[in-house]
Amino acid sequence: MDLTLDSADLDRYEKANSQVALHGPYKALTEKLLSNVLRNLQEPVDTPKDVIWSQEDISPTETESYEHVSNLVHLWTPIPTNEHPDWAVVKHLVEMKHNKKPTGPSFFKHFKASSLYLQRDNQTAEPRRCKYLPRRLVPASCEGIVTTRTGKKRTIEEAAIGDVDEDWDSDSELEPPVKKRARLDKIVRNRYAQVAFNAVECLAAMSRFHVSGLLVDQWNVTPWVIGLNDVVCASSFCFDSDPAKLALVLYAMNKCDRLHAGFDPRLQARPSEAAPKPNVERMGPVDSVIGSYFEYDKPASTPDESENTIPPMTCFKVTGVIRRPDALVGRGTAVYRVVSRLSSGSFSDAPSVLKLSWPLERFPPENEILAHLKNALPKKSFAHFPGLFFSVTFTPDDLSLPWKNLSTRNHGGRVLRVLASPYYNKLWEAGSIENFKKAWLDCLEFHYLAFKVGKVLHRDLSENNLMVLLQCPDGTVNGILNDWDMAEFVDATVNGVAVTDHHIGTPAFMAFDLLYGAAKVHYFRHDLESFFYILVWAAFHYNLEARTKDEVPHEQVAKWLGTKEDIVASKRQLMEDNDVVDHVKEEWKGVLEEWIKPLRALLSNAKHDGTKDKVGGVDTWTLKVERFCLGSKKETLSRVS
Repeated sequence: MDLTLDSADLDRYEKANSQVALHGPYKALTEKLLSNVLRNLQEPVDTPKDVIWSQEDISPTETESYEHVSNLVHLWTPIPTNEHPDWAVVKHLVEMKHNKKPTGPSFFKHFKASSLYLQRDNQTAEPRRCKYLPRRLVPASCEGIVTTRTGKKRTIEEAAIGDVDEDWDSDSELEPPVKKRARLDKIVRNRYAQVAFNAVECLAAMSRFHVSGLLVDQWNVTPWVIGLNDVVCASSFCFDSDPAKLALVLYAMNKCDRLHAGFDPRLQARPSEAAPKPNVERMGPVDSVIGSYFEYDKPASTPDESENTIPPMTCFKVTGVIRRPDALVGRGTAVYRVVSRLSSGSFSDAPSVLKLSWPLERFPPENEILAHLKNALPKKSFAHFPGLFFSVTFTPDDLSLPWKNLSTRNHGGRVLRVLASPYYNKLWEAGSIENFKKAWLDCLEFHYLAFKVGKVLHRDLSENNLMVLLQCPDGTVNGILNDWDMAEFVDATVNGVAVTDHHIGTPAFMAFDLLYGAAKVHYFRHDLESFFYILVWAAFHYNLEARTKDEVPHEQVAKWLGTKEDIVASKRQLMEDNDVVDHVKEEWKGVLEEWIKPLRALLSNAKHDGTKDKVGGVDTWTLKVERFCLGSKKETLSRVS
């Protein structure tokens, strides 16, 4: 087979004086080479299964604004001139560099079996176009939920990644413990960072496990795969001296179906009539996750009587996006608002939530934790359980992922867990101070029972995990303590969960000792401290009657969305400066005097005495908080009733 590259195109490529000038000759070279391969294999040449889009396809004025975007993307079908493709339907990414002295794939040395700590703009649930990422990165949010990694607006050059400890979980939202800190600005100067940023966008725009592509550094080509579990790259080759390897790569990219391109085959454009089977034959992905259907061949569990509006289902229609993945190599949590298909074939009017995440396999599955608690706790507490009615786990083998044959050192031993539950309102949607107080206390009491009776510690309390069930039969609200995927069984020898390098928690609401690194055991009191921080945060940001929360963090607590050092300093100031809490919203002044100030005094005193005094193996601060909160619950219930 003749795989000689066109000499005229090679000459144009060599004489290109800029990055964009490489696009034309590269496209011409690769299209002719692929056509030659297809012709020799007697395959259709005039119906390619992917189309290359480049910055040349947009106007010159726009091109100037997108200097750092991936130069070329492979698409499933052509798009009109001057249009930007959606991240959701990108097949492959190609990052090109005009570099007379190619440096090879040095960028990929910074990727290991660890979290890639990169932040993306996640403010819209709508599909995004392949445009240059803003140099001012903003906290990721959907439907008012802030899910930022550091929360601090930084330029790409100011961001940082490094060789991090293998047990680090990127969804903990705290900066990873770095063995050798490597500033991302060094990588940016090497001009490879956009590969990672654009991969994040592709993974976030669709239910997708990985994205693949090429890094073309002048003549050197490095194939790579970046996903929610790992980053893998092949050996580099020089395409002018070894065009056969380029031909092989191009042919593979052309033949790639949506399964091998990393798209979730269980996301379908329309529901199946019979038992659902992943359609891996269809080449292209769905156009948008919203309006599409997740189908699983495992039936849902029989619902409890309290959940009799949600029958067993295997099909979910996506009606909205609550959260998108916003980091590489971590839990990669995606949460969708869905409706379930009924046995009649129609879809329920009651909204549900479908969560897809990649926790470490060694963590107990959330459905098993909740099943254990239901067996252990009194029946009256069932009203505060998240009503999971569907769960399934997939291993890398089940999904045929590229890294399935690698050791767990390479992919971290993660599995895909899919969970479905009823849709609950957020804590800021409680509707009134009294409703908020009841929901907050409900969650606190359920957490107490889970620890004391069920011997389970939640460990990841945040404003997004305390939910509200509105319109209860008695006309009140119920608090629902959600997201138990990071929970662990209590170690009886230490009456807590040992703290390892695997950091757990949402930094804005993490206990001071865990943030500071002083605690060697995650105790029950650390979760109680998180409840206090959620209460303080609510008093600064929640507009309960309007059922909204302020989008801009209040200056008194804005640093809670900053670095670990920022959070520690801000929380220390909260304990030492009486003026901080006086700036809460007017409607929260009563809660400030009745709850926040007394709890802060208890917490502050505990910090000063080190919580060393024990009564029956429990620190006295925990006992005081328990008594205070349980007394407050009785008072609140009497008011609501």
